[in-house]
Amino acid sequence: QFSNTVEQTDQLLDIWINILSQSIHTQQLLSDPSWQGSSARVLEEQAKERERQEKLTRLQQERLERERLRQERLEQERLEQERLER
Repeated sequence: QFSNTVEQTDQLLDIWINILSQSIHTQQLLSDPSWQGSSARVLEEQAKERERQEKLTRLQQERLERERLRQERLEQERLEQERLER
């Protein structure tokens, strides 16, 4: 019985400590004049993801363009080689 009561008390204290910690964190956020809320953070993360996707798309397009130019150059070299062999 006693050990059960001690265990329950310990669990309640852990819960109370977590609540107190969260309330301190919340109070600090609300006191911070530069904090713009969680929606601003979400928008910022979305903008970063959009930038990352745009950069990835741009890199893929550049890679495809380089490959196209390489293929074109190889074809021109092949045609030139054929012309010289005649």
